[in-house]
Amino acid sequence: MIQKAAPAARKVWTEPELQALPDVGYIYEVVDGGLVMSPKASGTQLAWVIDAEGERVEVCHSPTDRKLTASGGFLDGESLLPGFHYPISDLFREWDWE
Repeated sequence: MIQKAAPAARKVWTEPELQALPDVGYIYEVVDGGLVMSPKASGTQLAWVIDAEGERVEVCHSPTDRKLTASGGFLDGESLLPGFHYPISDLFREWDWE
C-alpha cells in the first residue's frame, strides 16, 4: 500500500498581517487565505514636455517633481536611456533640408 504525504500546512493571512506589509511597489491581496502580490502600475518615469514657443523643456518625474530647462541645457536619458544627452537648443534650430 502506498501512503501519500499529508499536504503541507498553508499559511492563512489575516487582515492585520496584510496591512502590516511594507509599501515596496506591490498591491497585496488575500485570496482564499493566501497572499497574492501584484506589481503596482508605476506609470511614466520620465516625460519631456517641449515648449517650442518658449524654447524650453519641462522635465517631469511625477506630477509634483518637475523642472523647466532652457535652451542652454540638455535632455538627459537618466537611468532609462543611459548615455543619452541631447542639447535642448538643437530641438529649436532651423534645419536646412537641402
